Amino acid sequence: MTSDNIWNRVREKPFHAFRLNTSDGKGFDVLHPEMIAVSRNRITVTIYNPDERPGEDVPSRDVSISPLHVASVEDLPPWER
Repeated sequence: MTSDNIWNRVREKPFHAFRLNTSDGKGFDVLHPEMIAVSRNRITVTIYNPDERPGEDVPSRDVSISPLHVASVEDLPPWER
């Protein structure tokens, strides 16, 4: 997957929440476009704990991923958003 593919997904109007699936089997949910930063060589996704409120609390941590390790991008069903 390329950074351009992911960047286009982030910029879709209206935005649709999605999951980045990585080559090591992990999944990272992107619930809002402000939860992800995309550059040519790195994708950074903010991670909220279940008791935190996105948009109100500062996220607990973030994860950096090489675009080369993004295996797929999938829509999140409404009940997971």
